Amino acid sequence: MAEEQRLEWEALPTEELVEELEYVGLRLPLGLVEEILRRGKDALEPLGRRVADASLWESDGDERWAPLHALHLLGAIGEPAAVGFILDALRINPEPDEIIENTPTVLGHLGPEVIPELSRFILDESVDGLMRGVACDGLVSIAVLHPEHRDEVARFLRRFVEEAAQHDREAVTAAILSLVELRDKESRPAIAAAFRSGHVDTDLVTLEDVHEAFQQPERVCDDWHFTGDPLEFFQPERLEKMRSKE
Repeated sequence: MAEEQRLEWEALPTEELVEELEYVGLRLPLGLVEEILRRGKDALEPLGRRVADASLWESDGDERWAPLHALHLLGAIGEPAAVGFILDALRINPEPDEIIENTPTVLGHLGPEVIPELSRFILDESVDGLMRGVACDGLVSIAVLHPEHRDEVARFLRRFVEEAAQHDREAVTAAILSLVELRDKESRPAIAAAFRSGHVDTDLVTLEDVHEAFQQPERVCDDWHFTGDPLEFFQPERLEKMRSKE
């Protein structure tokens, strides 16, 4: 039966193959994941359209999981061209916590080519601050996975905090938290100034929290949020845990 199913998937056009994600819910066969990955770049657009589809995110049926499945598949394929679809999804500001928890490492796996687009997104004051924070953590993921771009990422986030008065408090707070994750000591004066001027959400982080964090070793390399393999999302035990929560 499994072999018949595999042959059926292999025979499907890529658009119809990706459409299967809308019907499987959290009972996602690994064979379907493998076949979509095998299509590579051909799957990019159909996956991206599902990631950026507000009606799927807002659905109450099994199809509501399709954008999350597609998001992680885009990360596993690792094509920088996927970034536009993912940022469109963040503009939707979807409800599930999973997009906040899992998107940074997905963005990181798209590579340093997406730094300019993430930077423009973070600077866009029309976007929800929390979603801009997801993009900030995406930059951190790139900095960790591609250390040669660490200074570039830190400089951008540092400048963003230095200009805190021009930006949404939630986005400034997110940028500070990202700099703290990187233990960027050069940003400490800008962070302190942002706190003094009242441009930080102190319900999320205090200056004392920042000082304490800087005394601790950097742990970002060991944090799945920044460095996890997007394919781990599809492990049967993880999907079972999500089904149990449902």
